[in-house]
Formats: sequence, C-alpha cells, structure tokens
Amino acid sequence: MRIEMENNEETKTNLITERDKHVQNADNAYSSKRHDKEVSKLDPTRVCIAFDLQQCLPTPFLETSVTFYKRLYWTYNLTTHDLQSGQASCYLWHEAIAHRGGN
Repeated sequence: MRIEMENNEETKTNLITERDKHVQNADNAYSSKRHDKEVSKLDPTRVCIAFDLQQCLPTPFLETSVTFYKRLYWTYNLTTHDLQSGQASCYLWHEAIAHRGGN
C-alpha cells in the first residue's frame, strides 16, 4: 500500500527493494523448513518442530465495548507441530498463571 501511495520515485524504489528482500527472506525460510522436514522424515534421529505463540485471545469474548474494557482477561496459546509425525499440541494459559513469555 505504501508503494502504491508513494510519490517520490527514490522512496518508492527503496520500498520495492525492501519488499523484494522481505519476500526473498520468506521464500528462504519456507525452503529451509521444507528441507528440514524432509531430512527429519529420512533420519529418525532428527526432529523438526514448528511453534507459534498465537494471537492473544480475549476471555470471555464480548462484543459490548464497555464490558470489553472492564472484564478483559487474556488467554495465550502456544502451538507446537511435529512436522515428521503431523502431531500438534496446544498449550493454553491465562494471564493470572504467567505472563506472555515462555516462563
């Protein structure tokens, strides 16, 4: 969007270069993940696991704005996925148990 809205050609060129670099880095990461997944399938001594701390979930889910701000309580979800076996696990906790980090 910034590229489309930019009027200065030099800035626009820099934004395009930055976007292309980002896309290349993403492609490299996916390629590396694909390679690691294949290696883990061929070699049982190697494991490839992907994980993601997903978006914070407001609990309870409320649509009334006044209630939303007065009763907001965050729930966190860390998902792990064993790429070799396809086994996934979710670890849920709320903010009273621990903070957002891995502790």
